[in-house]
Amino acid sequence: MIQQGFGKALRTAFAGVVVTLVVASAASATTYYLNDVTFDDGTMVTGSLSTNTYGFIDAYNLTTVGGTLPGHHYVDDINSIYNPGASAITFVNASPSYDGYLTLTTVNPTDGALPNALVTGANGPSLECSTYSCPNGLARYIVSGSLAATAPEPASWALMLVGVAAVGYGMRIGRRRSAIDTRLARARVT
Repeated sequence: MIQQGFGKALRTAFAGVVVTLVVASAASATTYYLNDVTFDDGTMVTGSLSTNTYGFIDAYNLTTVGGTLPGHHYVDDINSIYNPGASAITFVNASPSYDGYLTLTTVNPTDGALPNALVTGANGPSLECSTYSCPNGLARYIVSGSLAATAPEPASWALMLVGVAAVGYGMRIGRRRSAIDTRLARARVT
């Protein structure tokens, strides 16, 4: 009887951990950091972007350094073009002083495994262009880099703690039932 109580507690604990991990991963947003993203002119792109729980980009702050192009700061108030599950993200700036865009294309879908390398090379899909019609404008191409994610957000940690607490409660109930079963078994023997 003791073994049955322990087995039930163990099953409860395992189910609680699985539910916690599944819910925490599905309900959290992800922040991606640019990792060593370098252009063919030797300059870099730095910053981060975030997706919401539905996979859409909800925040970004990217900076390109001057080189072949003057460099630009792409921030949330500029348009972005992206569909969840796609491999390409384009950040467009329509300010009067700059009509360019930055496209980051990843090897795997953006919401896939991390770190996720960027597709690189001359005339490649990862680039910064000085105008909307890049063949008529000046461009620089990304030759190295990847996207890397951060640890879970505080909300995810809170959800995981609730799951661990539920597991602990389930184990406590299992132990209590186990103790009651033991006492009943002893009472039957006497």
